[in-house]
Amino acid sequence: MERQWSSLIVLVCRGNLMDKRELIIELKTGKNRPAVARDPLLSSANTKWQGILLEHHRVLPFENKDVCTLNNIVVLHLAASLTLEWKEDGPFRQIRILPNQVTIVPAQMAHSARTSDSRGEFVLVSLEQRFLAYAASEHVDPDRLELMPVQGGNDALIEGICSALQAEAHAGAPGGRLYSDALGTALAAHLVQNYSVQQSGLKDVQGGLAKYQLRRAIDFIHDNLEKDISLNVLASAVGISPFHFARLFKQSTGLAPHQYLLRCRVQRARRMLVGSDASIADIAVRLGFCDQSHLALHFKRVYGVTPKKFLREMSTRKILTQEASVF
Repeated sequence: MERQWSSLIVLVCRGNLMDKRELIIELKTGKNRPAVARDPLLSSANTKWQGILLEHHRVLPFENKDVCTLNNIVVLHLAASLTLEWKEDGPFRQIRILPNQVTIVPAQMAHSARTSDSRGEFVLVSLEQRFLAYAASEHVDPDRLELMPVQGGNDALIEGICSALQAEAHAGAPGGRLYSDALGTALAAHLVQNYSVQQSGLKDVQGGLAKYQLRRAIDFIHDNLEKDISLNVLASAVGISPFHFARLFKQSTGLAPHQYLLRCRVQRARRMLVGSDASIADIAVRLGFCDQSHLALHFKRVYGVTPKKFLREMSTRKILTQEASVF
């Protein structure tokens, strides 16, 4: 029964994951419904993330009987411990899940789960199967890619990535597609490497990008500073997988792709402040920042002052230079 619902799942998944709540399918009726009945405290549904969805929920008593998920689900449990009853094959078994432990539910896996607890919170991160397959496409046959279920495991990397995604969603996703793609790709690659039924093992590539690859990546970034560049698109421009591109790019430049993009935008903003009459707000929008305050935050990180203070200092220097020329 585990995989016989594939055609139904494909039909349900035709909608955009980002436009909806995370869904599960009732195997006996074929109906789909939200994985968690109550609306989330936080959701990334309104961001531009693609292939990945985050929901932050309070724990409530529930029972999901004979269901499967549409996507690969990672759950980070927060605050209080939780007693979960879980069934894949055979009878229910009781599992005690502690704060900061993780649960992994593979896509399309038939299962039942229930709890009577009503304390604590959790973060749910959903990865589409195509996103997971693409993240490790050089090492795993996408048609054979399948994760192993985990209930209450300890994994510091998953905990860190889920927390980073939660913080990014809470802030309104100021990092853009490139940042969410980087986090999602790192999570997907980690899942494939450590929780795949195939146990593929991703090779640790060292040495950075070749010079022509780095030049191509940098040129692409500079030519598209105003766009919300995705990691997939940037990696495709170089001709390697997103997972390896992110690692090799950082080895070559010392910065993650999204960090390098932000620095380039800030440097372009500085030149525009000096060489044009555009307002700070206009420059921020033109270069893909969320707003003027988003630009100011990163401008200060790079140059130590806000754009307004930078302009005041430039104006003062200009006046002093003009006065000096008079004397």
